[in-house]
Amino acid sequence: MLQKRIPLSKELTHLSRLYYGVVTRKLSALEIERYYYILILIKEGKGKITPKELACGINSDKVFIVKILDYLYDKGMINRAVNAEDRRQYFISLTEKGNKTVPLIAKAFKEATEEVFKGIKKEEREIYYKVNDAMKKNLESLPSDEMKVNFKRVKKQKNKYE
Repeated sequence: MLQKRIPLSKELTHLSRLYYGVVTRKLSALEIERYYYILILIKEGKGKITPKELACGINSDKVFIVKILDYLYDKGMINRAVNAEDRRQYFISLTEKGNKTVPLIAKAFKEATEEVFKGIKKEEREIYYKVNDAMKKNLESLPSDEMKVNFKRVKKQKNKYE
């Protein structure tokens, strides 16, 4: 007999995949297909955010952030500028193209979040966030290995019989 509930990690990962699938579909006209939230963080940094700060903002390592920044730079979304006070460090800012893209991303996240919570009362939403924060705090207090999740759009393969 199957368990009534799958492990929490599977449920949360499934929820994340569904959510990001909705967001990605909403943003399918964009030239980029992932790393949307990074652009929002860069905008909030007002040209003074570093890769290290971005890594902290998404709970990731600096090496992964550099790969993300390379991707966004190649797509014309960001600029890098050396910090005049510390030449080993650089600041990330949005290009004009990146600035035009962020409002679309923010709108897609807002719409997806509203759709997720459709039919759920405001008080229940607050309980969800409170419980989620408590679960994060509990997990952060435990010893663990660092894990990465990198959602990429799945390319649909053509059926050779079609």
